[in-house]
Amino acid sequence: MSVFFLSFLGAIGVANAFGLSVGMVVNCMRVFICAVNKLSDTYIVWHSAERRQEQAQYACGTYGFRGCVGSTDGTQIPLA
Repeated sequence: MSVFFLSFLGAIGVANAFGLSVGMVVNCMRVFICAVNKLSDTYIVWHSAERRQEQAQYACGTYGFRGCVGSTDGTQIPLA
């Protein structure tokens, strides 16, 4: 449900897709976001300045995004 919400559907779309109330979806997302925030210091880190520069050059050359040091929309990472 969280992946659907964060990707494109929003609360109403997720509620309709899963047969839930919008309030239930919002509450579940709050719990999910709190859990991610608690884990963020452990799992979400910035690379060194040199590595960020390498990533920015790669993103610019490959995808045309200048100054981009990271993105996740599911197209570069297999989710299943």
